[in-house]
Amino acid sequence: MWTKVMGWGETSWPNGPDSYELRGVGLEVWDNQDCAPLLAVDDTMVCTGGVAGKDSCTTDTGSPLIKEKGRGDSDDILIGLHCATE
Repeated sequence: MWTKVMGWGETSWPNGPDSYELRGVGLEVWDNQDCAPLLAVDDTMVCTGGVAGKDSCTTDTGSPLIKEKGRGDSDDILIGLHCATE
């Protein structure tokens, strides 16, 4: 399953400029067990990523993460790890 994250956060990391335009990128949903070695996740969280150079970044916190849930609901981005690095 794929999701879309959007925001006005930094366009490069570290210390990149914030975007003046709303930007978005598609990210794959990971199994939470695959994220466990990197982040403390539980069943209330959605883990995404895995595409080099594509990610949410600093100051995107609280931006929507849109994924199919049957009704078009969305989740909020809570944490990230090193903005679009491999």
